[in-house]
Amino acid sequence: MLTFESGGVGHQSHGTFKHDIDLCISDDFFKTHKIILQGGNKFVSQKSFILAAKPIDINEQTIALFVSNIDSGYTVFHEAELPLKGIRDKTYSLVATSSNQLWINVRHAGTHEEYGNIYTSDATGTRFNLSLMHNARDEFGICDISKIEASTGVFIANYYDSVNSES
Repeated sequence: MLTFESGGVGHQSHGTFKHDIDLCISDDFFKTHKIILQGGNKFVSQKSFILAAKPIDINEQTIALFVSNIDSGYTVFHEAELPLKGIRDKTYSLVATSSNQLWINVRHAGTHEEYGNIYTSDATGTRFNLSLMHNARDEFGICDISKIEASTGVFIANYYDSVNSES
């Protein structure tokens, strides 16, 4: 699996999203390939899921998250359903996975780099609920949250409280 820019030369640019980059698979070392997500620019595969970012607005660099799971053979992607409607997303960070759930940090458009919201998925990996607002993160997407290995679904996290405090 890789991302492929039709007509592209050299290495792909990692700084921005483009519409003409696709997520592809191959079983012959890419002598031939099959597009599994048109516009799928960046991806990560973890346990039972593959997550891919697809650009929505190139000028604003806003994106949508698409998810595929083991049940579809990792070839059918569905757009992630987040509860905050009408808000565009800027970045996604995968926080943790289990065999049947995902935890992601989403920085929405118009928000500061210092925080994102934590969402927890259902078993399909496509429908998410808000778990924690304003989770602290850095400009590289490293989130201040740790999974407690002895307890399923339990995390310790810091959140950015100055969002609501007076200066």
